[in-house]
Amino acid sequence: MSGTISEEEFLRDISEIAENSDDSTRTEHRWTLVKHDHGVFCKNSSTIEYNNEAIVRHFHVTYSQSYGVPVLWFNFYRRDGSSLHLDDIVATVRADFRSAIESDLIRSISQNEHPYLGIMFYHIHPCRTHLVMRDIRSSNYVLSWLSIFGSPLRLSLPSKMFQHTRRSESADIKNCLLISSRIYTTLGTQWMDQRGSDKCGQPNFPLTPFRHI
Repeated sequence: MSGTISEEEFLRDISEIAENSDDSTRTEHRWTLVKHDHGVFCKNSSTIEYNNEAIVRHFHVTYSQSYGVPVLWFNFYRRDGSSLHLDDIVATVRADFRSAIESDLIRSISQNEHPYLGIMFYHIHPCRTHLVMRDIRSSNYVLSWLSIFGSPLRLSLPSKMFQHTRRSESADIKNCLLISSRIYTTLGTQWMDQRGSDKCGQPNFPLTPFRHI
């Protein structure tokens, strides 16, 4: 399997995610579609409390025609509208999980102009997304991809979203957990440092030091 999807499949998947999250009572679980002159993307917003300060998080999912995969864009804001620097964003997760992000993801994250909004957003570069996703067999590629690439940023995805998809997702969830265990190897040793290391530590998803408001 190539690990890529067509734009048609992407639109189908994000439409399904938005539909299945529409009845959620928790705002951090809701995804909505945004129609733009140049295409459609999916967005999620939530407010968390970190160090006694309210932080607004925006996650957007767009499609890369160049790479044939989704792209995760994100910005975190304070109540006064000022945006958090990447170092501050990384600081919103616990120290042990933070070290994994800094060593494996930090150099794959860059700031660029949002393809639809024209403002600066952070994003995880999609150049090797297909390497992570090629072993996934899922009825909703984007949902499985989100469960992997959103984890380091503590993006919340309730298990019931998997249960709402077109067929049983039990195998998909197991696949995602398995693939998540490789994300540090794939994103770290292949993307960034190119040292050829065989390290493959089991990921630890601890409780974060913030809470949703």
